[in-house]
Amino acid sequence: MRRLAALAALALAGCFDSVVGGECQPGWVAEGAACRPGDDAGDDAAPPAIDAPACGAGATWCGACVDMASDPDHCGACGAVCGSGLCSSGACVGTTAGHVVLIGHDYRAYHAAAARLLGNAAALGGALEVRVALAGGPAPDPATTAAVAQALTAGLAATGRSWRAVALGDALPRDRVVDVVVLLPRTTPAPDALAEGVAGRAALADFLAAGGTVIGLDGPGGTTVELMRGAALLTATAGAAATGHAIDVVAPNDALAVGVASPYLGELGTTTFAGVAPGDAVAMDGAGVVAVHVARP
Repeated sequence: MRRLAALAALALAGCFDSVVGGECQPGWVAEGAACRPGDDAGDDAAPPAIDAPACGAGATWCGACVDMASDPDHCGACGAVCGSGLCSSGACVGTTAGHVVLIGHDYRAYHAAAARLLGNAAALGGALEVRVALAGGPAPDPATTAAVAQALTAGLAATGRSWRAVALGDALPRDRVVDVVVLLPRTTPAPDALAEGVAGRAALADFLAAGGTVIGLDGPGGTTVELMRGAALLTATAGAAATGHAIDVVAPNDALAVGVASPYLGELGTTTFAGVAPGDAVAMDGAGVVAVHVARP
């Protein structure tokens, strides 16, 4: 089982509805195939969402009795979908490419094109309901988190998908809990962001190797790009502010560019990046790169 314990250093934000086996409301725990109040639930615990029926030996209730050892729609955990359609011993069979995306919008303001760019990036996770962990750093800004969440909702809706926020714990393998990690815009000092990336490098490498998607968002003066450099995800460096600039899609066949108008306006909070490897640029303002996409084998 791949572990992402080092991702705790990324101070992940977001919320994860506490469930046991996909069955029980907060304050309730699974006991066999049914839910009962937890020891510390008290008298005010909410009633269980499902009074799960008993399943046969080797089966678990996930809205229906399933064998999580072999069910590709509930592989190892309720709702864990295998893109290959193959599940063996509770793990997905077949490898998929991981993806690294860097977008020079902090989403304080955006039009449909920028939202679609973010939605396309999240859709690389492959699921119809994408499980997204929002990583806000040491002191996430609630307004920024809310703005990104709204853009993510709009962008994924345009692809026919939705998302739900999850949080990373100490041992959350990609194929069971998280599809996409979004590194929210950071304004921490560059050396601190770089160190944060170095601390999470091994965990993010494992996440990508398991087919996960990492999306970094940055704005003018932001340091998310430094975190991604520290994590050895990209070689890019900060560029210049591009607020008010016309942004052109330069790789229209890239999955990130599907349905994105070209050109589109770089709204408040748009920046460019330098040092992007040839072939990795998806959108540019003419002088610098605004969106980067790298597929990891």
